[in-house]
Amino acid sequence: MESGLKLTFDTYYKYENIKDYIKSFPYSVAEYKTNIDPEKINEIILEIDDFLLLVSLALEKICLCTGWVAYSNSKIVRYLRRDRTIPDRDTKRSYSDYLIEPFELKTFLEKSYNAFINFNDRNLLRNILFPIVRKKKISVETHYLILFAILESTVLNYKKNNKYEPILPPDDFNVLKDDLEKFIKKKLNSDENMKERRKFIYEKLPELNRISFKSSFELFQNHYKIYVGDLWPLIESKEGATLAHIRNKIIHGEIFSNHQFNAVRLAMEHLQIIVERIVFTLLNWDISNTKVSLEYVKQYHSKEFEKVKYYQKLFNE
Repeated sequence: MESGLKLTFDTYYKYENIKDYIKSFPYSVAEYKTNIDPEKINEIILEIDDFLLLVSLALEKICLCTGWVAYSNSKIVRYLRRDRTIPDRDTKRSYSDYLIEPFELKTFLEKSYNAFINFNDRNLLRNILFPIVRKKKISVETHYLILFAILESTVLNYKKNNKYEPILPPDDFNVLKDDLEKFIKKKLNSDENMKERRKFIYEKLPELNRISFKSSFELFQNHYKIYVGDLWPLIESKEGATLAHIRNKIIHGEIFSNHQFNAVRLAMEHLQIIVERIVFTLLNWDISNTKVSLEYVKQYHSKEFEKVKYYQKLFNE
């Protein structure tokens, strides 16, 4: 851990008497030794939360610290976190559910945690890691919008840190904006009815100082060398609807047919893979060592993904 804590994970059991037998319930415990007074543990609990975010990503399962018990020579302190609830237990689960192979988990956690604590915006990572964990009971449309918001947040962070946002310094752009407004007024001044329309154009001018999402993603993608050409097109396609196009339809409240809804579900899977590839790259972990790699996707999802071009055309109707 960043503060020097060394966590050791173990499984403990709770026992309950049920008629003629005793039933046991396993739960995971992280232990460590420290000289910190037990009553001050909450000051470093955020480190454990951050670590568990990475565990959640790798295992595709929400992992939370719901409380702690501390022992010293003079006291025992028990603390339960009221804003945490234990996630539902998965009754059917196998190693195929993990994004990281179990034998690589330790190496992943060591490497990704180091990347996490050195990232330029930890709050960004904290905000996006839990939402991308797949085991959630939310609607397809909601999940889709969450994934797209994560994508936009990571791209925006890249633009800000590389001085692409805004395109021009505010003072320089304001000079250009004033000149454009004068030009527009001169061109559209012959008719009094144009006054309102000029106002509409003026309101759109600030957008000129922001890079389009298409160009922003291309800059981001080229910088991090993230390949998404094997997936449902994100922004441009001659075949039909892109992932961005579908996102706009959801935002505007479009009602989908059953066939279109199946397409949205498949599109969400592709968007999920894109976001996971991005997150693994930000955490300095080789995508080829995950279950969202090009090789894994081709081997296990190729038949389903062959339907993409057909589904894209459904939104053109």
